[in-house]
Amino acid sequence: MNTATFWPDWLRRLDRLLLDSGRWLRSVSHLTTTHIRLIEDAKRRLIALIGELKLLNRHVIGSDPCGPIDRIHDLQAALETAVQHIDQAVADCHREAEFASKDSSLSLISGALGDVEHRATLLLGPVKVSA
Repeated sequence: MNTATFWPDWLRRLDRLLLDSGRWLRSVSHLTTTHIRLIEDAKRRLIALIGELKLLNRHVIGSDPCGPIDRIHDLQAALETAVQHIDQAVADCHREAEFASKDSSLSLISGALGDVEHRATLLLGPVKVSA
């Protein structure tokens, strides 16, 4: 996976995961068994993307040898954080936590996936330098 051709496919799959997850997260007010299955599926897909990200040639993104690597590292950290939040949400549901906890779990997952989306956008966008 060291060629530039793998990045577009990886980014498309990340985008599809974020769109799918965002769609159902916005439509639920509390977690059900079906939602937990969807969350666990999203987690499996995130873990696969993290594994593949580690194999991709990080020097393909951008011409600055330091900036893109840092942004890729930030994206990987955001993906790993999203997996941790999903683990926590699923654990809360299996313990039959209160609905408030489930709602906060949904918010936590949504926020973590939003951070992944933000980091992916930063990876692909120009670097802004403050004056």
